[in-house]
Amino acid sequence: MPSSLMLEVPALADFNRAWTELTDWLSLLDQVIKSQRVMVGDLEDINEMIIKQKATMQDLEQRRPQLEELITAAQNLKNKTSNQEARTIITDRIERIQNQWDEVQEHLQNRRQQLNEMLKDSTQWLEAKEEAEQVLGQARAKLESWKEGPYTVDAIQKKITETKQLAKDLRQWQTNVDVANDLALKLLRDYSADDTRKVHMITENINASWRSIHKRVSEREAALEETHRLLQQFPLDLEKFLAWLTEAETTANVLQDATRKERLLEDSKGVKELMKQWQDLQGEIEAHTDVYHNLDENSQKILRSLEGSDDAVLLQRRLDNMNFKWSELRKKSLNIRSHLEASSDQWKRLHLSLQELLVWLQLKDDELSRQAPIGGDFPAVQKQNDVHRAFKRELKTKEPVIMSTLETVRIFLTEQPLEGLEKLYQEPRELPPEERAQNVTRLLRKQAEEVNTEWEKLNLHSADWQRKIDETLERLRELQEATDELDLKLRQAEVIKGSWQPVGDLLIDSLQDHLEKVKALRGEIAPLKENVSHVNDLARQLTTLGIQLSPYNLSTLEDLNTRWKLLQVAVEDRVRQLHEAHRDFGPASQHFLSTSVQGPWERAISPNKVPYYINHETQTTCWDHPKMTELYQSLADLNNVRFSAYRTAMKLRRLQKALCLDLLSLSAACDALDQHNLKQNDQPMDILQIINCLTTIYDRLEQEHNNLVNVPLCVDMCLNWLLNVYDTGRTGRIRVLSFKTGIISLCKAHLEDKYRYLFKQVASSTGFCDQRRLGLLLHDSIQIPRQLGEVASFGGSNIEPSVRSCFQFVQESKAL
Repeated sequence: MPSSLMLEVPALADFNRAWTELTDWLSLLDQVIKSQRVMVGDLEDINEMIIKQKATMQDLEQRRPQLEELITAAQNLKNKTSNQEARTIITDRIERIQNQWDEVQEHLQNRRQQLNEMLKDSTQWLEAKEEAEQVLGQARAKLESWKEGPYTVDAIQKKITETKQLAKDLRQWQTNVDVANDLALKLLRDYSADDTRKVHMITENINASWRSIHKRVSEREAALEETHRLLQQFPLDLEKFLAWLTEAETTANVLQDATRKERLLEDSKGVKELMKQWQDLQGEIEAHTDVYHNLDENSQKILRSLEGSDDAVLLQRRLDNMNFKWSELRKKSLNIRSHLEASSDQWKRLHLSLQELLVWLQLKDDELSRQAPIGGDFPAVQKQNDVHRAFKRELKTKEPVIMSTLETVRIFLTEQPLEGLEKLYQEPRELPPEERAQNVTRLLRKQAEEVNTEWEKLNLHSADWQRKIDETLERLRELQEATDELDLKLRQAEVIKGSWQPVGDLLIDSLQDHLEKVKALRGEIAPLKENVSHVNDLARQLTTLGIQLSPYNLSTLEDLNTRWKLLQVAVEDRVRQLHEAHRDFGPASQHFLSTSVQGPWERAISPNKVPYYINHETQTTCWDHPKMTELYQSLADLNNVRFSAYRTAMKLRRLQKALCLDLLSLSAACDALDQHNLKQNDQPMDILQIINCLTTIYDRLEQEHNNLVNVPLCVDMCLNWLLNVYDTGRTGRIRVLSFKTGIISLCKAHLEDKYRYLFKQVASSTGFCDQRRLGLLLHDSIQIPRQLGEVASFGGSNIEPSVRSCFQFVQESKAL
């Protein structure tokens, strides 16, 4: 507003000041309303915000008389002034502030309605979430109750029925999860301006758990169906295999009888025919090898589940019969081959057979070596285990062939005469027949020894590899269980961490509660350090054994360690931030006093909590509040009053009114002092204790005199004055007696009542006061006129003469 108008219409200055104050308050209120965010889905937080909104609405309504007074004053000004420009400005400002008031009121009402709707929607979502988590718990309980039971058709059928029932229940329970998801989606969509992290994270966890349960049920149902099919097929396959064994056994017996006829070896055509029949038989045996191994493997599972029952005994007998017949059939086949190969060139065939076996053993050893190195994760090692089991079955299948060949060579070398052996090799130089026979013997024996040695080495190599696979599987299984457990615990802690609101958005009154919750979380996650160490130790043990962990496992370990460190850092940072916020903004802070000054001034705090003031315009600092400086200047104007008693009284009265202590009754002051338990008068008070007591005093005064008391300004001014009087060195401490003396001296009460109260503070329990105690009281009392520059008028700062004059008529006792 132009200064010329204010000079022309002096009342405009008061109107402009009131209008600016109300406009600034409305702007600040609107800004606060827009900046306030709540945790969607947190009923406690929403209710707290609703209560806060109600209080804000009440504050707005309490300010309405101020708006009406401003409108009335504006109307009066318009009626009194004929200046058209002034009338236009007044009308414009009143319209603007009315519109601003209506906007703020509308924002408050809309926000309150939104919070009520959010409360209702959050309640519905929480109820739906509880139902979804309840069905999740039921599903998990059923999954955990499933155990490996009897491996029988009836037992598997029962499990299939249970699994199908659970799958059916899951389809019914899907409705609960869908309802929770729909309500969560509504919260995320309708209240995106607020903090929706809690809803988002909980919904993600529910859906992830639900998908995992669905997957486990589907996989279990498929596995059980396959097992049921195998069990139903097992008796049929067993009967079919036994029937084939009987037929093959008959064929082998016929062939065996044919190979034992006299002079058979002289009939080359007959030998070829029998060899063809043997090859057909051997082909069938090899074709049924996998069938035999599958039956043997499945039968072991069935036997374990039937352990101790009569059915197990009967099945074991049939399996023993099957194994015996299978073994005998293979032996007969090898014997038939041995007889058929016992022709005139048997030596050559034995030599070739041994060479073939050596080549096969070398190939198998190379194949076994290629299975290394051991895998770095459970699926890879499990696959290696399956491959090696097939490899061992192949060795087991080949074992009778090798043993039979070695036995045939041994018998051949034992029974054949040297005359026959000398014809085997034709040496490049002439050798005696006996020496040629010895060479053949050495060659066959050497090859047989090599085959035997390589066979034993291959078996040892296979056993060592199997042992390493078994040990690695066990350790990887342990590592997997440990990482899963740690991951679950970390995710639970991360859900809590994810629900944290920014510290700046928290209500000041809730800081301590949030701090306690974070400290509780810190205690809960402390044992996770052992879990992390256990996981890392398991990984180091695998590395020590020469097992290189897979990229997936290494990534998982790194992720778990990183998440653990980040969780620790986040918790410690949260504790630190809450501590700082509690220190700076909590009940024991001076933050609320920052509003006691206006720009360009700023209130700052020294390390010992003593406030000082910064003028950013002049870039200077001072101990005195700007308003205190103005007060001292106005007190200096009273120095023109001639008589010291009047002058001091006027200064005290102006000081009393500036500090609003003229509104404080003696009883109210005593109540506040008692409330803060200020009974030990010799004890020092720090800045925070002084502020707390002054805040109690002025809060009560504000309730009684709302328009006269500005709590932050009054507390800061009174603190400033007390420090000027009793702590000129700004140590940050004054005695309790000094605090009481300052407050009581300026409160609203009769002088005699003030004297009586102060005397009681220094008197003993018997009601007597000695010279030392009286000296303390007078010393504290004289500091008030001293600070006002009036001490000389009251005998100076030396209180000894006054104390002596009080005790000059005391004869017997040294107390008053």
